[in-house]
Amino acid sequence: MKTFFYPDDAFLLERTVVTVGNFDGVHLGHGRILDRVISEKEHLGQKSVLVTFSPHPRSVLMGKEVHLLSTLGEKRLLLEPWCLDNLVVVRFDRKFASHSYRWFIKRFLVDKLGATTLVVGYDHSFGRDSRGKVEQMVHLGRLFGYRMDIVKPVEWNGEEIKSERIREMLVSGRFAEAVSMLGHPYLVRGKVVPGKGIGKRLGYPTANLSITKNKLLPTPGVYTASATVGQTKKRYSALIYIGSSPTFGGKNIQLETHL
Repeated sequence: MKTFFYPDDAFLLERTVVTVGNFDGVHLGHGRILDRVISEKEHLGQKSVLVTFSPHPRSVLMGKEVHLLSTLGEKRLLLEPWCLDNLVVVRFDRKFASHSYRWFIKRFLVDKLGATTLVVGYDHSFGRDSRGKVEQMVHLGRLFGYRMDIVKPVEWNGEEIKSERIREMLVSGRFAEAVSMLGHPYLVRGKVVPGKGIGKRLGYPTANLSITKNKLLPTPGVYTASATVGQTKKRYSALIYIGSSPTFGGKNIQLETHL
């Protein structure tokens, strides 16, 4: 999967099947959209493109940090099973947010990405103040020569799967339900950093992970997990502790893993 960063990278694509969204967590609802993208691109013999945004648009438009289910690096890993051809990461700022939905469709998706087919969820919105809806996308498709593929939502236990709902479940301690909606284990990537060595002295050595500050962590507790180290694909059984260490004078929430 080639990755392009807009507007920093110079690129121009031709005849593509495109989907657009945050794809935070790459949950089962996203999976249905991605399945449709791959089906369409194989049927048409074209390339696939996923357009996503960094930072999360809501953090720019609302001025407050959005805690993410998946960082950009995690998102790339979660997208691997679909073997997409291209990932376009748009730097979302006030300037980009000011563009009209017509500009976004014509200048960006059609002219720059070469979209012949757009695959989106039924409630997709885009453009300045989210004024562009699926109805506008269908109308502009007739003008600019692309076709629309609108995907129905996926439900779990009668509830529509959405990233925001999964976030709510994670912070309220409903971890198993959140994982069911994701359709995969909750992924956390981090860099091992030096700790105080307390676990090692007690006979249970742990690795302390430095996590991106806007990564959403589940509620404090102990979790079973599998872990990979570095670029290897080998998996290790692990125990994860999320929380502080008040007994040893710690107050900040941290993540430690014992392999």
